[in-house]
Amino acid sequence: MARQFWLSDAQWAVLEPLLPRLGGKPRVDDRRVISGILHRYREGLCWRAVPAAYGPRTTLFNRFDRWSKKGIWQGLLAALVACEDSPDSAMVDSTAVRAHRSAAGAKGGSRTKPSDGRALLASVPAMRQLIADKAYDANDLRDFLAGQSTEPVISPMPRRLERPAFDRDAYRTRNLIERAFCRLKDWRAIATRYDKTARNFLAGICLAVAITDWLH
Repeated sequence: MARQFWLSDAQWAVLEPLLPRLGGKPRVDDRRVISGILHRYREGLCWRAVPAAYGPRTTLFNRFDRWSKKGIWQGLLAALVACEDSPDSAMVDSTAVRAHRSAAGAKGGSRTKPSDGRALLASVPAMRQLIADKAYDANDLRDFLAGQSTEPVISPMPRRLERPAFDRDAYRTRNLIERAFCRLKDWRAIATRYDKTARNFLAGICLAVAITDWLH
């Protein structure tokens, strides 16, 4: 049988209190179901291929999809992040993700460019510094950061006639976000998108980040 990815006792002790409490009929064992969901993302499987040891495949998908619609997986990650002190700097980057044929039929989203990161940055508290590579060297992004009193630690594009100075020591820490992408892509159903909807794909990423970076 394929390797099972069960939550450890230490991980479950942190995660279990954050799950929704419901009255009435008890749910199928949360720990087993979430372990099955994690196994699916870790190994890169279609739902019907998840080992039967985790319970009915329809239960795994229905639980994941239902909680995704309610924002519970995103909320779990947000609750774990809130337990730590807020950082004073942020990093932004992008990566390419291929889509598996099982994701066929999903409606396409809007096309974005690295410089469109303002919408993402506007959704989080202002930071002292934003660290990014030259793909994010856009005047409108720099203006947005100036309005938030955020220092842009952005490598300037070679074509600039006047190249803005930036904190090179802080810029060297940008490898942290690249390593974070590498850890995420250890989850095969994230490295290759298996989910049809952007909502479920984001929910899977949040769950993987919670396990990899906050419950490891």
